[in-house]
Amino acid sequence: MKSIASKASSWLVGVSLVLALGLTALPAAATGLGSVDDFDPANVEPEGHGARIGGFTLYPKLKLTGGFDDNVFAADTIEVDDTFVSLQGTAILSSNWSQHMFLLGLSAGTRRYSEQDGLDRDNLTIDGRFVLDVRRSTQVSARARYSQSTEYPGNTNLPATASETANASSLLGELRLRHDFAQFQVVLAGSVEELDFDDVSLVGGGTFDNDVRDHRESKLSARLSVPISPTTAIFAQGTFNRRDYDQSPPAVPINRDSEGYEVVGGVQFEVVEQVHGEVFAGYLEQDYEALTDISGPAFGASLEWAMTRLTSLEVFGERQVRETAAVASPGYLYSAVGAKLEHELLRNLNLRFGAEYSQNDYEGIVREEDILSTSTGAAWRATPNLTVELAHDWTQRETNLVGGDYTANQVTLSVSGAF
Repeated sequence: MKSIASKASSWLVGVSLVLALGLTALPAAATGLGSVDDFDPANVEPEGHGARIGGFTLYPKLKLTGGFDDNVFAADTIEVDDTFVSLQGTAILSSNWSQHMFLLGLSAGTRRYSEQDGLDRDNLTIDGRFVLDVRRSTQVSARARYSQSTEYPGNTNLPATASETANASSLLGELRLRHDFAQFQVVLAGSVEELDFDDVSLVGGGTFDNDVRDHRESKLSARLSVPISPTTAIFAQGTFNRRDYDQSPPAVPINRDSEGYEVVGGVQFEVVEQVHGEVFAGYLEQDYEALTDISGPAFGASLEWAMTRLTSLEVFGERQVRETAAVASPGYLYSAVGAKLEHELLRNLNLRFGAEYSQNDYEGIVREEDILSTSTGAAWRATPNLTVELAHDWTQRETNLVGGDYTANQVTLSVSGAF
């Protein structure tokens, strides 16, 4: 059987060509959670008409999903399938002010399996944002978010023998200042995030100690943008981070505290309102107090292309240093590229297809993971408020870690109502 890397090579060439075509048309722009169910209501476009409440509009949404998963434990050999049902409720409260902005998002969800009740999960996210327009050229924004999410089998930070999901919680605070000068723009930002992970039970008994991953991550960043045309700007950005773990020796064998930086330069662009996005490249480094340092090229891309009135394409790429629970490794370089294609087949029928290839390259140990995933779906808007969607998700991971390979398929049918 071909490896994932060889399977993905031709697809990656296609993605690169799309990026290249998009760029040549221009005139001469992470967490320790890993793979989790972590819904961000404040990043969701409100649906439905909403209900006016004074100077605000409330957008409620309810989604009921039934599904089948042919490998719920993401196992290499003994695959276990199961069916599940989930319910997700979302409410977004958005201000209608002519100046300033307030947004509050709330999402609560639950999933229940027919047989493997150790995989049942309950998630909650509360996300609030406020933007203060100090004056025409100056804007200050603040964000606070609390989330209870779920890490499931197949997560790179959980052992292959995990018999249940692992709960993870995050508390984030962020401040941002943007000021427009006559010839350039400056954005300063700072954030602090507290991450907490619950222990997880193992197949055959025993418990995996997840508390060793609890830590605080602090970030400071500065970005300078200079417009070179009405639709194009070049920028330089620097980010500093500090990661402080709750436990240190002798409670744990190794001190995992670290600090790092990323310096990049890029271009942000828009082409006749049909193509817009940003690409950047640079260098990143993470220095650990008692483990091997991680460094290398940094890159990122985000491109949206309205190919026709009915078809759109999104392409993205990123690289970052992520934390790991592996004892002898400080972390890994996560690199990913992906694309998402959407097409309006009929006025009330949308089709979508997405694909992503990612690689986890661990420092200090001989471990590498190649992950290829696809997502296909069709959404039928039965009424202005009711949508029915059929979707299929496929994931394949290949790794040199014994027992770490797996392939999984998930088919879901959902009905959602937005009011």
